[in-house]
Amino acid sequence: MRFAVAQLHRAGWATTLSTLFMLLVMVAPLGLRRYMPYIVSTFAVLVVVYALAVLNLIPGTSMLLDPIAELSGKDMTFSNAR
Repeated sequence: MRFAVAQLHRAGWATTLSTLFMLLVMVAPLGLRRYMPYIVSTFAVLVVVYALAVLNLIPGTSMLLDPIAELSGKDMTFSNAR
């Protein structure tokens, strides 16, 4: 049951962040529209770097996830073991 709650929490954060990002892209003020390509590119790069760090495909990127693990109090093993 604990694993299901953790998955729901993670899914909730992903849904919230993606909804806010889509709203920012759709309803951007005129002054911000000039910077939208940079904002979208930065968001895409952050998602790719996070995915590479989670999958441990590039050595040393686990240091990017250390602050997230410390703040959440969870380990980054994605296992169900207690």
